[in-house]
Amino acid sequence: VASAILAIGLVDLVAGGQQRLDILGEMTSGERRFAPALYEPGRRYMLAPELRAAASGAGYRLSGAKTLVVGGAGADGMLASARLDDGAVGLFLVPMDNAGVFVTPYALIDDGGAIDARFDQADLGPDALLGIVSVDAIDDVLDEARLAQCADALGRLGLPLEQDEA
Repeated sequence: VASAILAIGLVDLVAGGQQRLDILGEMTSGERRFAPALYEPGRRYMLAPELRAAASGAGYRLSGAKTLVVGGAGADGMLASARLDDGAVGLFLVPMDNAGVFVTPYALIDDGGAIDARFDQADLGPDALLGIVSVDAIDDVLDEARLAQCADALGRLGLPLEQDEA
């Protein structure tokens, strides 16, 4: 759900033009997988990021941390929300092999996995910024993912569907 619903929904919402088509094509074909990095340590489920994305040369430099990045251990990259110099929230595509990104993987109670990520002045190019996004828009995409998670959980229970008797 994190990769198939949430990550694709965020890219679809924020990215534009050929970049959007390329990333969505890679994701839907299974060629690449990205994990949403929206939550931060000590902030519970607040979506307004404290992760900083400072302009640096021709690109950006990320400093801060993300937590509970579901599916991050096997992902090619993260879709990280970060606060820009002007206060806007940007969504960044961050490769997992970036020299300034340090991850700690761990298991979740459902046998899935997640990571915590620390960004220690992680340098990114200008194309890493997929676009500007509002926290409310991120929450709307999260709502879609929550519904998908509930449907998945109900499907795993194997409950029979109720049928109208006519």
